[in-house]
Amino acid sequence: MSDGATLTLRLNDTENLELSENGAFSFIADFLEGALYDVEILTQPLNHACSIVGSSGTINEFDITSVEVTCLSSFSIGGTISHYISGPVTLQLNGDDTVVVDSVGSFLFNTRLFSGDSYNVIMIDKPGDIVCTPSNPSGTVSSSNITNIDFNCGTFGP
Repeated sequence: MSDGATLTLRLNDTENLELSENGAFSFIADFLEGALYDVEILTQPLNHACSIVGSSGTINEFDITSVEVTCLSSFSIGGTISHYISGPVTLQLNGDDTVVVDSVGSFLFNTRLFSGDSYNVIMIDKPGDIVCTPSNPSGTVSSSNITNIDFNCGTFGP
């Protein structure tokens, strides 16, 4: 997990454990042999998506070491509308998430993507009197936020 990120796990709906570092973890509760255990993710760390494997089972004579949590960082997708727009424009990310931009400046989609994910941003609605030329509207997320998508807009008249 990245700096400042905290994951909260819950054991058997009774004990919570906050983790802010990668590595081994253990709960305080002791269980008798034959007892059932169930570990769940109670809260996801900010800007991460975590999954858990081996989250439930029966306690045997040994400590349980097979619960594995994996967290992936997610990244924001955004950029700028530059020069001029005479009204709101609507941008769409990967055919799903949309954002309406009312003025020149920055935009940011709600959807976050993971390293290796592809992104494609298109303008699906704009005032009829402007033309916008995109720069860097598509690509693949590596390991940082995408901030360099630009729609350079202006009017072209007779």
